Amino acid sequence: MKGFKRGFIAGAIALITFAIIFGVSQTYASQNNEKLAKQVVSSLLDSAKIGDYDTVMDISIDKHPGINDSNRREMIKEQKDILKEYTILSAKKVNDQKIIVRVSMSLNNEVLSTVDHFMVDYPVILIGDKWVVDVTNAQQLEC
Repeated sequence: MKGFKRGFIAGAIALITFAIIFGVSQTYASQNNEKLAKQVVSSLLDSAKIGDYDTVMDISIDKHPGINDSNRREMIKEQKDILKEYTILSAKKVNDQKIIVRVSMSLNNEVLSTVDHFMVDYPVILIGDKWVVDVTNAQQLEC
């Protein structure tokens, strides 16, 4: 009976240890994905600021009706000097394939007639093994 009891206790300890390690690794993976999502949004905005079309195309998708590669290239060219600065505020996991990254932005008042400051929620989605920004579903928020 003592052998059974010891085996049961050892098994329970092993199970608890596994649960703790699994929970920690899942938390770490989630935090790592949120960090990656923030990096992708930063890369997108930095690339857009300088008009780096190839990088913008590589790390984002845009499925707005009537938008094709040629239109996107023109929009990126036209908008490259508009973004003045941005700050990544947060990243919130929606599920294993989607993270929402909230960004505070201000636009260059030398390019526009008014100074705009606003926030945007960018969905960052996992396509295959790559995180990309879904600009189609980005949402501007009131400050």
